[in-house]
Amino acid sequence: MLGKALDHSMEFPGDIFLQLSKMVTTLKYPLPEKRQSRLVVMSHLFSLACQQSYSVSRVIVGLALLLSKLPNKPIINVSSISETEIWNGYHDPLLTGILGDPEKNFILRWVNKITPEGRRISSGSRPDAIISVFTQANYDKTIGHGEAKVTEPTCNSDALCRDLLRLATFGKNTVDSGTTSMAIGFQMHSFNIQFYLVELYHEALYTMTELVNIQVPDSLSSFSHLLSTDTLDKVHSDLNRQNMGWNKN
Repeated sequence: MLGKALDHSMEFPGDIFLQLSKMVTTLKYPLPEKRQSRLVVMSHLFSLACQQSYSVSRVIVGLALLLSKLPNKPIINVSSISETEIWNGYHDPLLTGILGDPEKNFILRWVNKITPEGRRISSGSRPDAIISVFTQANYDKTIGHGEAKVTEPTCNSDALCRDLLRLATFGKNTVDSGTTSMAIGFQMHSFNIQFYLVELYHEALYTMTELVNIQVPDSLSSFSHLLSTDTLDKVHSDLNRQNMGWNKN
């Protein structure tokens, strides 16, 4: 069962995918005189985004923001990257484009604070990240949560399982609060992000469904790996705020 309220048939436009691929290719031309700078490619991406539907444009914006942050080459010692660095340099740019939009009052926040829904049920749990709706100069409600872990010398399966359980609990509490009929959760482990959807399927019966898995590029050299039709299709449909009924306009 995959998100009963979602339309999973939404495909990322093929012609736009080809344009994105061509733009990214120009970053890696072997001849310097034909190679384009990140700034030029980013400007082309933002220009392209302005001409697309809202959901397609947000995916392109996320790609452009990520392009502004990635190092040229991957960091060899991944365990030296801190949790904050993983958030700020890799996950936040992409997720801000896909899940956030300050213009429509959707704010992706890295807070490690108790949510408004948590306070109402006296929960002391603190998600690493939340998606907040900004209303009348206040963070009014929460519609998504994120948990993050960095790479360790050995995989800490216990900590990852606990984070997944926390995401399920956060999502259930959000749905119970009446804030939204479905809540999104995203679990970040190093450069990988797994997205989930929590819904009230029937009275007292909740589901937590896997949506899409994204491998965030660790450098400019692997940026093109993110541009696959399968990944963009899933991001465009399963992580679409209008598809989830969050956007009012």
